[in-house]
Amino acid sequence: MNIFFGWWIVAGSVLARSLSGGLNAYGISAFFLPLAAEFGTGRAALSGAISLSRLEAGLIGPVEGYLVDRFGPRKLMFVGIFMMGLGFMIMSQINSLVQFYIVYIVGITLGSSIGVGFPTQVAVANWFRRKRGIAMGIAGSGVGLGGVIVPFLAWAIANHGWRNAAIVVGLIIWAFGFPIATIMRHRPEAYGYLPDGDKAPREARPTVDASSHHVVAHSTNFAVEEEESFTIMEAIKTKAFWLISVGFSLRLMVTSAVVIHQIPFLIGMGIAPEVAGAILGSLGVVSIAGRFGFAFLADKLEARYLTAFCCGLLAAGMFILMNSTTNWHLVLYIAVYAPGYGGLTSLMPIMKANYFGPKSFGQVLGISGLVQMVGTVSGPFLAGLIYDLTGSYQIAFLIFAIASLAAMIIFLISRRPSKRPSSPLGAPVLSHNPS
Repeated sequence: MNIFFGWWIVAGSVLARSLSGGLNAYGISAFFLPLAAEFGTGRAALSGAISLSRLEAGLIGPVEGYLVDRFGPRKLMFVGIFMMGLGFMIMSQINSLVQFYIVYIVGITLGSSIGVGFPTQVAVANWFRRKRGIAMGIAGSGVGLGGVIVPFLAWAIANHGWRNAAIVVGLIIWAFGFPIATIMRHRPEAYGYLPDGDKAPREARPTVDASSHHVVAHSTNFAVEEEESFTIMEAIKTKAFWLISVGFSLRLMVTSAVVIHQIPFLIGMGIAPEVAGAILGSLGVVSIAGRFGFAFLADKLEARYLTAFCCGLLAAGMFILMNSTTNWHLVLYIAVYAPGYGGLTSLMPIMKANYFGPKSFGQVLGISGLVQMVGTVSGPFLAGLIYDLTGSYQIAFLIFAIASLAAMIIFLISRRPSKRPSSPLGAPVLSHNPS
């Protein structure tokens, strides 16, 4: 049985995102309190490093998007994985908060973005069209799967110290990351495939337009319909681009803060660090259901409605968390929040790919990331600042619940753009070659 190579791209993306998710996105929360104790700093100051790292990722996003569109994902992955692994090993030797800022922002976060974030999303979006939703959902599940790593990381930090744990993390990233990078390929057309593994009609032979890198099937009596695709300049002129960018900025403000501050919040409830790590890890694992489920539905239903529903789940989850006093409250929180969180992780690139096509997808991700970084930067710092001022996360979680509801409204009004002319009745007019 021949397996379409695009599914190997998906498998590699799952593994890469598991590393990044378990050891960085979720894993940094396990380092949070030991670092604060080591440097005698408040939570706002330490959160500032994480917030600034999101700022750096947002500012450099357009450059990363251009590079992955220009050179393909594999080369960037080798560079980013090297930086990420080295960043953790250097972190094991730091002796001040300033040094942590530099190493975490320049090494770990930038390396993760270059080595995992952009390359895997662009590659999967290029290799699939009809099955893009489920393919990107499977790839995105790697982040949630990485949650399994967090309890072990928390145990290693508690029993062997955060410095030794950081060295091991860096070596693991290199040991698994470099082989994964060898799997990645940019576009299927360059290897004799069409998206989804489709076969071209006998009368048509796929070629790649050198100016747009877009597959075109030629025929003497018909044209194979192409996916409508926007250049980056065309995309940023649409209202939908700015609406969904703002909506996802609000979503990221919530989720980026919760990932960082959940373990400190749980420890404040009297829960042991290892158990708190397991709870955060379970959130990631349970989120896989949302990543798969909503990605599957995105191939059948309109993505903006699914995205709005997931934002509603985030809001409900934040209301539950801010009022949690028992383990049963935490179980309910994970059951509600995690599927919404996971669904949004998958739906964010799916919605952008469906709305704007593959032509400049990397650059679409990069430019929209400039808007989204407002949320990713402000969320962790805001939560830390409110805790330092009030000794509680209550107000922060209430703000995040309201932000989730605002994002839900924004997505409901974010209609898919089209470059096609409309008929008098408003239906798109599709052009056909004369027979």
